[in-house]
Amino acid sequence: MVKSALTSTIDFGRDGKHVGDLCIKWSDNSVPLGYHPVPIISLRNGDGPVVVMFAGTHGDEFEGPSALMRLVNDLALEDITGQVIIVPGLNAPAVRASSRVSPLDDVNLNRAFPGDPKGSISAQIAYYVETVLLPMADAVLDLHSGGKASVFAACTLPTRTEDPDLYAKNLELAEMFGLPLIW
Repeated sequence: MVKSALTSTIDFGRDGKHVGDLCIKWSDNSVPLGYHPVPIISLRNGDGPVVVMFAGTHGDEFEGPSALMRLVNDLALEDITGQVIIVPGLNAPAVRASSRVSPLDDVNLNRAFPGDPKGSISAQIAYYVETVLLPMADAVLDLHSGGKASVFAACTLPTRTEDPDLYAKNLELAEMFGLPLIW
């Protein structure tokens, strides 16, 4: 497995609340720093389960990033046993542009998985998620909405897997989310 070119400014193994960036080396005329930042927050209080939450996979879906930023403000470390990792705008270039696809490579991040460590900016983000963030997680939530062009019913979409125990856990998590429809 090739190591991701993305780097994190936070240490996922440190207790406390840490706000930083995933740094994507991408040379263009839009960013003088030599990298495009993707905000990331880690709230860790000792050992325990790790939950990773994403929003902003599509930059025109505003509800998820707003909800996750409110959650960051509302979560207290003493209420956590384990870790919550939040990426409120996974496709940060698209979020900044209010665009469904990244303006840097015209790619829909949701279609870029499993990614490529040497590919386009979207492929690099997808690869980092697949090889770094997901392996740390005991549970993953990816918040979506209809974006500027669609209206969707509030629902959860638990991942169906061949492992019946994992699928049962996915359904249980979907039910705990409390929305009226499980799709």
